Amino acid sequence: MKVTLFASDWQSRTSAGTYASGIRDALVASGIEVATAYRDAYIGRRHGAFVVPMLRQWVRRYDVHDGSILHDTWATHALADPDVTTSHDTRDLRPQVTDALTSAIARQRLRHSFRVAKATIFTTAWERDEGARLAPDARERFHVVPIPMWPPAQVQRGPRPTDVLWVGTWTERKGLDELAALARRQASRSLAVVSRRPAAPDPRYEALAQMPQVTLYGDRVPSAEMSALFDRAKVILSTSRWDTYQRPIVEGYLRGARPCVPRAQPYLEIYADVAQDVVFYDPAEPLGIDRAIEDAVGRGPFDPDPAFAARMSPASVAAQHRAIYETIARR
Repeated sequence: MKVTLFASDWQSRTSAGTYASGIRDALVASGIEVATAYRDAYIGRRHGAFVVPMLRQWVRRYDVHDGSILHDTWATHALADPDVTTSHDTRDLRPQVTDALTSAIARQRLRHSFRVAKATIFTTAWERDEGARLAPDARERFHVVPIPMWPPAQVQRGPRPTDVLWVGTWTERKGLDELAALARRQASRSLAVVSRRPAAPDPRYEALAQMPQVTLYGDRVPSAEMSALFDRAKVILSTSRWDTYQRPIVEGYLRGARPCVPRAQPYLEIYADVAQDVVFYDPAEPLGIDRAIEDAVGRGPFDPDPAFAARMSPASVAAQHRAIYETIARR
């Protein structure tokens, strides 16, 4: 069996890049022959040239070797009719987070992708159900497979001098107002923030840079240093107003940083079996996040659940992908 993975991004630490490369590495480690291809037909749309890129996405076929399983790792940008497509972190399933025209076009393309693909992979059941509302006739071809995560060989048991770690892109949906306000109130708590400096001046980012308890890191943090940041943190925090997975929270948990997350989906699903290790807060409750951080820091160290890690291990994820590919190959 040969699987050709298409992605718009193989390099960066964006959701697109980390998910595609994670799937590739998991499949290769399991012995599946993998070819990778770069898909660029939608780039023009991102820069305002709508018509030609949109037409190309509807009519262009994949240029791959006959007999391959074609897996496009981002349903929003899927071209033509891949065998498998993945819906991960697909904001277009929620029209309230994009403008009306962009959302309408993207949702139409998503609906088409779900209907023509032989299988669509979602990373949570919650996201699958969102997709089923958009294309209920395709639900029988929907699958749920978690994101592959590589747990550390050993969880750091030594001192953790950083109280709170926040990792994310500097976008409004990550709850930037909440993060900035929290940092002002929690002046006695050390806070590490990993995020690219915004292209346009943002007083919230500049204010964080002036706070003595806050350490800012860019988004190009080397892997070894990023690993050390997780190992030094007592708490890994999410202030997102909505999300679909948030890899840094999972990675923090696997490395012994206690998650502090909104009491909402997808967190309630992802951490259902390890809820005793996680601190949830109500985003609508005044100072609820402050009390949650006090609770999370006060609980002290814990050991991540090995069953949790096993479910999203590369071997487990690759096995689930293989089963989907083999089912398609037999049709």
